[in-house]
Amino acid sequence: MTLVWVISIMTVAIIGQSTFGFGAGLISIPILSLLIGVKDGVTLALMLQTMTGLLAFRVYKDTRWDVVIPMMLGLLPATLVGIGILSYVPERPLKIFLSVFIVLFLLKSTFWPKITLPGIERTFWALLSGVLSGLIQGTIGCGGPPLVIYLDQVSSKNEFRAGILTLLFSANVLRLIMSGPAGLLHGHILWTFLYASPFLVAGMAFGDKLASVISEGVYRRTIQIILVVSVISLLR
Repeated sequence: MTLVWVISIMTVAIIGQSTFGFGAGLISIPILSLLIGVKDGVTLALMLQTMTGLLAFRVYKDTRWDVVIPMMLGLLPATLVGIGILSYVPERPLKIFLSVFIVLFLLKSTFWPKITLPGIERTFWALLSGVLSGLIQGTIGCGGPPLVIYLDQVSSKNEFRAGILTLLFSANVLRLIMSGPAGLLHGHILWTFLYASPFLVAGMAFGDKLASVISEGVYRRTIQIILVVSVISLLR
């Protein structure tokens, strides 16, 4: 029965991530952690997030490489740095900082939508968002919001989805490679993922289809809702 619940949660999570490009961890990790433990829950979430990233190869034509490449150049090295300083940096202050950062963005988007950083599309800001995301990803595993916030400011709906899928796929592949030597990819997890795979493929296809029919306005409002949920999750 536990396996049925695990597969169901993973399927719902991959539909959400396939539709919006991110959010699978927010959906799946809290519930999977209760069902199978934190380490296995996080590892399964990482595997399904990496799987969803394969959609990046389907939507690559929508990717704004002038924005994504600088972000990736900041993201990947900073993720490694974040992992390296994980044991030296208190987790709680980082979560509070990220939550405040997200809340300020949501307030700005709601009340002052036309205000943007000067020269927001410059390489510097893209690189900075990647570095910030990587450091947070490496330390507390919640590095998506800085990427989401920046891409939301400079991209259309299709460009946003392609960009976030590409960036998170790159970061998740790096994390997955490092999970092997850490002993997180053990037999039980691999078999669970194998059993779930047919449902995950179907969920990916459904989410991909759903993304094509959602309007730009609904898409952006849903992104804001996901960010609100992320703040609640961070401050639990």
